[in-house]
Amino acid sequence: MLVYELLSIASRCILIYCFLYVVLSIGMVVVKFFKGERDNNSAWFRKIKKDVQANPLRRKRWVIVLIFTLVAYFATSAATLDVVGIHDLRLKPEGQYCFFVEAQRENGKTYTLPAQVRVNTFDGRDYYVEKVFFSNGGWLEFHNEDYIDIGESAYFYENDEEWRVKLLNEHAYSPHVTETNNAEGGDIIQMLAETIPVLFLLCACVIPLKETEEE
Repeated sequence: MLVYELLSIASRCILIYCFLYVVLSIGMVVVKFFKGERDNNSAWFRKIKKDVQANPLRRKRWVIVLIFTLVAYFATSAATLDVVGIHDLRLKPEGQYCFFVEAQRENGKTYTLPAQVRVNTFDGRDYYVEKVFFSNGGWLEFHNEDYIDIGESAYFYENDEEWRVKLLNEHAYSPHVTETNNAEGGDIIQMLAETIPVLFLLCACVIPLKETEEE
């Protein structure tokens, strides 16, 4: 988890830097345009190419950082994890999901059952077991707002009976649970849009400078 969080933070920080870098470069060209300075070499993409390719070492560093950013960003994206089928409750963004729980009733009998789990990231990361489903079509519904940690147990009451419920980090399926889809069209478009500045800079690194641009 720590490595995942560090990769996520690092990639998003570099994404912001790349975005600001591209925007400022375009802004400088716009300012020069309104000042009447219309030198062809001041085109923003040419300016970026000259900057990142100032010397071979700098160019190599840019390429390494940008490729690392893309890999880390996509590897820690909720949309990517959903597409490839990685279901780790610790990595899920806010939403509703289906995961197994161990439910033990008062007589000591224990069941491993699919449950509707709500993830809340408003203030930290909390998990709430809302419903637990039996194979015969019945279910338990818990109305309290006590959160539960993964791998730990909590006590709930339903129909005047006490249940000890342990949340497992094992993805489940139930026709009664509509899970949050983190890989919808809008999520994919947003993910691609956020990487556009990085792709622009990567292109600026790999596209060779022309003789007229080196001047």
